[in-house]
Amino acid sequence: MKKRDKIIIAVSLSFIAVLFILAAPWLLVLIIPGAIGIGYGIISDRLKQSKSTPQDCIDSETASANVNINIQVNDSAYLVAAASAHALEARGDMEKLNLLEQQLPAFRSFVSSCMERDGELPPFVPVRDTLPELYMRYGMWEKAEGVIHLCTMNSAYGYTEYRNEHDHTGHWVSKPEQGEEALKSMHLRRTAAESTLTYLSNNPGTLQSKIYRVPILASVDHDSLVWFCKNSHQIRKEKDGKSNRLFIASEVSL
Repeated sequence: MKKRDKIIIAVSLSFIAVLFILAAPWLLVLIIPGAIGIGYGIISDRLKQSKSTPQDCIDSETASANVNINIQVNDSAYLVAAASAHALEARGDMEKLNLLEQQLPAFRSFVSSCMERDGELPPFVPVRDTLPELYMRYGMWEKAEGVIHLCTMNSAYGYTEYRNEHDHTGHWVSKPEQGEEALKSMHLRRTAAESTLTYLSNNPGTLQSKIYRVPILASVDHDSLVWFCKNSHQIRKEKDGKSNRLFIASEVSL
């Protein structure tokens, strides 16, 4: 290479170096904020994920109108319970009933899976704790009794027993007598329902505040009578002052 060419190359490199040095502060001004912005975005996402609660996860899963609350045998028992409770909360009684009926075929497998994996059932079991009540509200007494028997046969009534306050792996204690109590309560409610409907068929429009003092209903369990008048879909209420006038529902959509 000729000496003249070497000089030209050296001068060119020196010129480029000077330009780079002069431009460096401006490059840093452009690059550093961008890098900071990207880093902040990544960190923010991580923090949001780390602060997410189980309820946040449930909310995101149940945000759509069509929430599927069917029990999945492979899900964590507690997550299933929480998700089911959350999904049922805003639904009407008949929609709840239809959704819970879909869980019946998998109920036995659900109980078995919970016992094998967790050694216990979750605190809230929709089929056990909600479905019989819904059946009773619609006067579907045989179905309510059938679900209670199903829960009793699969040892779904009971509680978790712990050896001491530090024991977090307690064992499930089956309590079939809880099923018997559920049946007893159902029969008392049925008697109250049938007696009240018979009375209303002859005395339509009776005030709810007065029906609790009707002599012919004196032999009916009071708590069951109050439950029926408050919760049943077999009767229709018309507001009258501070009370309601009660009528037999002309049609109950099932």
